[in-house]
Order: sequence, then structure tokens, then C-alpha cells
Amino acid sequence: MNIIKKVWDANRNRTMEIFARRLLKLGEEYGEANQAYLSVSSEKNGKNKTWDDVREELVDVLVVDLDLLCHQFPDEDELTFEKRLETIEKILDRKLKKWAKKQADGKDQSV
Repeated sequence: MNIIKKVWDANRNRTMEIFARRLLKLGEEYGEANQAYLSVSSEKNGKNKTWDDVREELVDVLVVDLDLLCHQFPDEDELTFEKRLETIEKILDRKLKKWAKKQADGKDQSV
């Protein structure tokens, strides 16, 4: 499953004019994921959240984040899916190598 392609296909109307709003939306979705986690991990769970709610909110974070990555940035030439995917995968590979090294070195205790 290529989730980046699915996100790309779901929204063909990306513009830098709406980029800022999407970025704010990412913060909102992140907050909702936190709220779901705090509720489900609380003894009282006053909002009756479940772990499925946490997963759903985290998927919302992922979708909005990937949608942001699919935008054409002002310093780029015309965007094609293949070019965008290549850019995202290059950055992802670099970041994952860095993350794996931190894990192996025991330097990242947050994960």
C-alpha cells in the first residue's frame, strides 16, 4: 500500500495559499491524538476514549502531515507525484537512518 499515493490522489487542489491552514490543522490533529491518549490512559477516562480512537487520531495526523509534504514548495519546479515521492523517500530514508542510529546508541530514550 502506498499511503503517499493515496493521500496525493485524495487532494489534487494543494496550493501554498492553504498550506498555512493545513499546518494549523496538523497541530489540531496532534492535539486530538494527545487528548485521546490522555483520556484512554486515565483511570477515569471521562471522554470514554478507546485505543482505536488513539489510532484514528494518529492516522489523522499522518494524513495531514503527508498532505503537507505533497504540496509544491516555492523553491521547487512543477510537481509530479513521482518527483514528490522521490523527495519524500530521500528525506525519510535520511531521517530513519538517523533515528535508528540514536536508538542503537541508546541516545533517544523517548522512543
